[in-house]
Amino acid sequence: MAAGRIIEDWVDEATRKALGDLAYGALDSDEYAVRARLVGSAVGAFYLGKARSPGRFHVVSAVEDFDNFAAGVVRKLEDDGALVRYSCVWPQRQIINKEPLREVSPIYQAFRQERWESPYQLIFAVSNIGTVARIKSCIVHTAIDEGLDNGDFLDILSGSCHESVRPRLSASLPRSLADRFRIFSPAKDFGIDKDGFSEPGVGGNPAIRSGIGTGLQREYFIPLTVQDDFHLKAQGYGA
Repeated sequence: MAAGRIIEDWVDEATRKALGDLAYGALDSDEYAVRARLVGSAVGAFYLGKARSPGRFHVVSAVEDFDNFAAGVVRKLEDDGALVRYSCVWPQRQIINKEPLREVSPIYQAFRQERWESPYQLIFAVSNIGTVARIKSCIVHTAIDEGLDNGDFLDILSGSCHESVRPRLSASLPRSLADRFRIFSPAKDFGIDKDGFSEPGVGGNPAIRSGIGTGLQREYFIPLTVQDDFHLKAQGYGA
């Protein structure tokens, strides 16, 4: 039986169709990217209508979302006149125990642009959340390890997420972060697949759906924007 889903009332028809295509469509990587960016842009627009914008954002995304969902979010923020810097992270997933499920998500590598001087808003742009180890790892790495916590909200923009994410994430985060995150998502899912993503979600593992692949393929994949910025940073240029 297919996992259930609730679409929020604010979602327009174009975004509903894109969500359906992502969840159920036989898409190639380019088709996936187009629809994921559309959803990212829609979530970004909804977010801007609900949250106070400081005009500067630091957007954090996993590598498989960087050129897809997160790119749509970033484009919408920039179209609204905001300045955006980013972090690209490679969270892994390791299962420690199956029953009950215990998992960890070490960060394999990360690249970030320089932090803004306050005020700025921290955003985590993720295509899908099922279990919470990966998003928890991204939040802790960015806010604590990288020191980008400015004491404000930790805003999560997600294309779809499991209905239990909010209480489970709150219970798993350090006390200093647990009550400060907000989730903005157009779709609430009721299933979780073997890889820890919600179902129907984006129709599977976002790394596979995006064409990046898993395992070493994903670990070694670096988006072109990140490659260019890395070389500029190494030469003493750029943020």
